[in-house]
Amino acid sequence: MAQTRAMNTPNRCKCFAKLLVIWLPACASTVSAQATAGCNGGTVEPQRPAICVRVINTAQVDENTLSIALDRAGLIFRDAGVRVAWLRCSASSIQTVNPAECSMTNICTLILRITSQPAAGSVSRNAFGFAVTSQGGSVYATVFRDRVLALAQSGRYSEAVLLGHAIAHELGHLLLNSSTHARYGLMAARWRDTELDRAAVGLLTFSPAEASCIRAEVLRRGNQ
Repeated sequence: MAQTRAMNTPNRCKCFAKLLVIWLPACASTVSAQATAGCNGGTVEPQRPAICVRVINTAQVDENTLSIALDRAGLIFRDAGVRVAWLRCSASSIQTVNPAECSMTNICTLILRITSQPAAGSVSRNAFGFAVTSQGGSVYATVFRDRVLALAQSGRYSEAVLLGHAIAHELGHLLLNSSTHARYGLMAARWRDTELDRAAVGLLTFSPAEASCIRAEVLRRGNQ
């Protein structure tokens, strides 16, 4: 896996500026409503930290499946208190929906590749993907579609649901700055029927401790 390239300081965390522009109109009315709720004794929910993810779909996952998968992964991160902005990019970034964003490289923009299969012997046969992690903050993660499809063929779980959870798992490694796996749950090395059944009904999420670490890491990257 390629090493993380040096950050270009003027482009650092540029995605966050774009996110603020997108969400600013909605925030204006929300702030007013929250202020009123706060004055009336209501609870004001803090703004969630945000991260951008470049999605490079070289496995040619169909649009409907990919959209559902990204929505599911986004909900998992939302449950952890983090917003995700998905940037669809081509492998070459020549024909893409977001050409400017897809050319950025910084610690605030994660790069997710969805490939057909791993190189022979490169990862465990049970792995749905891998992430290159480091204490400084890595950005590269990969998910293997063929591994997801093999499990989906059992008929018990949809490709989109499995893909979404595999994406959340690998991005979770990046934002936890660790390749270590949990014994149970979303970040387990191998999902048992218990985890898969929870995934099918939207209950397989990050643990409270994992969610806390992920939020802290997203905030740290945003302040770089």
